[in-house]
Amino acid sequence: MRARTAPAQGRGRPRRSPRFADLARPRPVPTPQTLAAQGMSTALYPPLRVAIVGMGKMGSLHYAAWQRLPDVRVTTLVDCEPDRIRWATAQEMICFENTQELVGKVDVAVIATPSDQHVDNALPLLEAGIHCLVEKPLALTFAGCRRLVDASRRSGALLAVGHSERFNPALHLARSALSGHAPCVEVIRAAPHLNARSKATATWCRI
Repeated sequence: MRARTAPAQGRGRPRRSPRFADLARPRPVPTPQTLAAQGMSTALYPPLRVAIVGMGKMGSLHYAAWQRLPDVRVTTLVDCEPDRIRWATAQEMICFENTQELVGKVDVAVIATPSDQHVDNALPLLEAGIHCLVEKPLALTFAGCRRLVDASRRSGALLAVGHSERFNPALHLARSALSGHAPCVEVIRAAPHLNARSKATATWCRI
């Protein structure tokens, strides 16, 4: 067997220059957390201005989630409860009582009001081109859903529904455990319930 010899200088596949080889070498990409720790912006544009419409339980959860995102500022609250307005003012947020006052002042709105108010709150914002994340259900009727979808398509504003349970770690764990056909799935949900005497009692619901 003949041993292979290295090609003579100038013959065979040309070698890349050291400068090009250095450029082609993969380099680590800094994460948004690293850039933020160094005091550098992670966006090419100004921070997104977000409004929370309805600072109840879900509105509070959305507020906390948006606060953890880089280059996002929760700037505005729409609510009519005095305690919530005082709290938002302490956070240096602007407060309104009407969603139409948000036009021109925010980029994104989170609609976390009671379900029967979703259409009335989201529709004028979508028509004005403001992106909306609406808590589920999107609306109480098919006609209401259609109005929101049509407004989103006309203005180009994004419309999303808050199906947050799809990202629940417990559901992901259940899906991985059920690696096949499940003949029967039983779900037991427990939640506090206020009775006539305003005492919290456990309410069990088997689905």
